[in-house]
Amino acid sequence: MLFSMTNTHLYKSVVKGFTLMEMLVVLVILGLTTTLLSGALNTTWKSFERLSSRDLTVSAGMLGLKWFRQSVKGATLYHPEESFFSGNAVRIEFISQNVPNNPQGTPIGISWFFEPAPIGGWQLYYQTEQLTQPIVVAHFEFQPEFSYFSGGQWHRQYNPTNGSLPKAIQIKEGQKQLLAVIGRPEKADVPPELARFGVYEF
Repeated sequence: MLFSMTNTHLYKSVVKGFTLMEMLVVLVILGLTTTLLSGALNTTWKSFERLSSRDLTVSAGMLGLKWFRQSVKGATLYHPEESFFSGNAVRIEFISQNVPNNPQGTPIGISWFFEPAPIGGWQLYYQTEQLTQPIVVAHFEFQPEFSYFSGGQWHRQYNPTNGSLPKAIQIKEGQKQLLAVIGRPEKADVPPELARFGVYEF
């Protein structure tokens, strides 16, 4: 009988559940785990936000440089004896049929130029005849500059007196280089009427 009572007492002790101390330990462990997970998730989320912001910045910069290349490729010539191109180390002005936000492809005057950025570094801007304010399209850590390939060598300035274009334009930032190639003939065609009559209506 004593054996039976003892077994019953042990059985009741086993099935009665967690003690108060055990519950407190479990709650403390859950609290610590939740805090750690919350902190880790918050850190991970912030990291994703920073990466997304950086990716957007890089994508925007690459798009701006693509616009630059396209505008240079579409540089247009007019009269063979008149220059519509002017360029130095920090600024270019010319006429292009591949201007950003110009779906009609109408030749428009465009300028590209570098200026110091308010947050440090340098920024690439473009402005057209249709814009009242220049638009920032790219950011550079170090001071960039334009150079122009003509006559078999690179020049820091290109200001022709006739209707001609350089073969290519380069943006150089330290050891980094971005090349944009002119897509049209380097010189404007001279119509036969000009040589014969001295006058031609363009």
